[in-house]
Amino acid sequence: MTGYAAFERALLHEFEDVDLTETAQHKINSIVMGDESAETHVRHFKYYARHSAFNDAALLVFFKKSLKPAIRTKVQGMNPRPTTLQGWYKEVIAFDRQYREDESERKNARGANNQPSTQRNSNNRSGQQQQPQQPPRNTNQWTPRTNNGQFRPWGSVAQPAQQQPYRGPAPMDVDAMTRDPRCFKCGKTDGHFASNCPT
Repeated sequence: MTGYAAFERALLHEFEDVDLTETAQHKINSIVMGDESAETHVRHFKYYARHSAFNDAALLVFFKKSLKPAIRTKVQGMNPRPTTLQGWYKEVIAFDRQYREDESERKNARGANNQPSTQRNSNNRSGQQQQPQQPPRNTNQWTPRTNNGQFRPWGSVAQPAQQQPYRGPAPMDVDAMTRDPRCFKCGKTDGHFASNCPT
């Protein structure tokens, strides 16, 4: 036996999971698809399923529970619906791959629509940039106001409030109470304090 093989065996003996089956069962029960791809999710699920000692019927219940609701609904709506765990793996991966491809195409289409107007309107003969079209205004829709309370036209850019330049921390007015001594109880400035207030 080589030195590395002995080292690897000793390392695994010291640091491997003591109860791999129980850990796998816990992971199977708590795993969720999240934002990972279906291929990654299925790979993780298969790893834990192999060590969980659950049968295929139980694993299928846990697998369905771990999926995104949209994908689960899509597979359950198939005709014929898959009945085996392997069939579910295959269909989930196919639907997720199709969804991600469609999402990528939508992003690319949105990106093409968000190009500057000079590139989109290259046949504009006057050479002037065209203003982007505003969506039609719904009369029942709320209209934002400007900072001074006046209505602003729909689609116009709101002007930020004028800010004073930062001049460092404001000093505390430590002499405020000595300039105008007031009673904390009644608020009068006749020279008495709360300890000897007549009220």
